[in-house]
Amino acid sequence: MPTEMFDELLNRVGSRCQKTDTHCRKALDQGLKLTITLRHLASGDKYPSLLYV
Repeated sequence: MPTEMFDELLNRVGSRCQKTDTHCRKALDQGLKLTITLRHLASGDKYPSLLYV
């Protein structure tokens, strides 16, 4: 995926997937969440296989 397309997607959906840090853990970066979601949708893998990036 071209960088420009990824940035456009991130601009469109980034605010919807933004979370806040808690005292137990830091929130994941919006770009990382989008990357994981796109990889899951493209590959169709199950969640456990996505742990080994």
